[in-house]
Amino acid sequence: MIGYLFERTTGRRVTRLPREILQCPDASSFATWLTREYWGAYAALLIDGPHLCVYPDPSGLLPVFRSKTAEGQACTSDATLLHMHSLTKARVSWSDLSSHLQRPDWRGQRTCLTGIEEVPAGHMTSWTKDGATSVAVWHATQFMPDKKTRPFDELAFELRATAQSVMRAWGSVSSRLLVSASGGVDSSLIAAALATTGKDFACLTIATGDPSGDERVPVRMLANALGVETIEARYDPRMVDLTVPVSLGFARPSGKAFMQEVRRQAIEAAGQFGASAVFDGNGGDNLFCYLHSPAPILDRWRSEGLSRGTAATYLDICRIAQTTLPAMARALALRARRGARPAAWTADRRLLASDVPACDAPAAIQDMALAVPFKHPGKVEHLALMLRTQNFIHSAGGPADLLQFSPLMSQPLVELCLSIPTWIWCQGGINRALARAAFSQELPAAIVRRVSKAGPDSVMRVIFAQNRALIRDMLLGGLLRANGLIDAVAIEQAIASDPHGEDPIIYRLLDFVEAEAWARSWQP
Repeated sequence: MIGYLFERTTGRRVTRLPREILQCPDASSFATWLTREYWGAYAALLIDGPHLCVYPDPSGLLPVFRSKTAEGQACTSDATLLHMHSLTKARVSWSDLSSHLQRPDWRGQRTCLTGIEEVPAGHMTSWTKDGATSVAVWHATQFMPDKKTRPFDELAFELRATAQSVMRAWGSVSSRLLVSASGGVDSSLIAAALATTGKDFACLTIATGDPSGDERVPVRMLANALGVETIEARYDPRMVDLTVPVSLGFARPSGKAFMQEVRRQAIEAAGQFGASAVFDGNGGDNLFCYLHSPAPILDRWRSEGLSRGTAATYLDICRIAQTTLPAMARALALRARRGARPAAWTADRRLLASDVPACDAPAAIQDMALAVPFKHPGKVEHLALMLRTQNFIHSAGGPADLLQFSPLMSQPLVELCLSIPTWIWCQGGINRALARAAFSQELPAAIVRRVSKAGPDSVMRVIFAQNRALIRDMLLGGLLRANGLIDAVAIEQAIASDPHGEDPIIYRLLDFVEAEAWARSWQP
């Protein structure tokens, strides 16, 4: 066992498994038992007859990559190790990179490097001379809502208890912690859960130079309510070097430019506070089923018929989506016609060359949709949300200087949230209602009710404005263009965009800059 392993019932960190588990008849039985009794961020190496099997835990919080070496198959959480020891050095796979740029939020088995694949989380994979065999041990659809829906308050209490158990467990990895706090629901839930377990931590907030990304006031409010220290910092766009990829050493270019500053400030704050880990709320919107679609109405309708509850959910979704009753009725009719079929996952082809092959939609969503219960077709949307956050969570396999981690994606929380009907999450006409209620006693009412927050958009625009010439040189004279991935005319037009405007093409352009810097980092 490699990584972090916690006991399901107690949350206690485990370094030695009970001897009786060695009596499991085969590796599959062991993996099933492990998944049921434990959780964490780990990879299990299992011997099954003549074969060695690799089982990354279902959360995906410890990514495992594999490649062929002179001795056989090599697996590691660090893609650079594979690059060093593989038969052929890893190179950028331009076809996979073009697919990634079309669906940057999809994390599949293929990476953007030749000869390196990701071993699917929750699957037991083994290799023979005939190739790889991968068998799913954990299925997300095993945790769909059952026939009886429990009361809201009961579910809120269970979410609270599960969050406390998970944060207590992860809190044991460091004597002191930082929580990257935004004053929003997700990071506030992490902070509240840690506070109720007595963990020593501080809240870190990083402000932009203008009010659009300054969250210091709500974070102070949060920290004061929980009785913890606040560490405040400010983004310095001048410190961002676009030639150094945020995703340096990763198998895909999935970082954002502003994250350089987040990490720099986190390392500095951790040194100041004496912490060795920073927790963030990444993935919370997805975990807590933040939907604007009429899917929860359809789910409740199929489960309860035309009840008062269905009517209440109809009004709730209208409030969340800020739309009219007739408009929602039209959207509901369209959604009902689609049933359990997943929504189209449209490829983003902006700035790509016209002859770049179109990237097909991932088959995994369609496969899962077939297993979603008839009465809960909205769970297809929830599952899609969960899949689309996987490239943007911070895992336990990141840089060694500071553990920057997204604990909300832990297996117990994922399983619980998948089991809760979609309409529960929007009760009262507010998104993520259950997550808000779970720690409403500890959190200030203003934070519990908060439905919007600031972000780093203005920093991204300043980075763009300060680096326009560098961006032009990198993209128009770089590897992406040399390998036929970009539309040079469209790139020129995007570079000419007003940095103070609202055109989102600037963010897309910076994603291409990250991809260019990442590709150069893998060149010999």
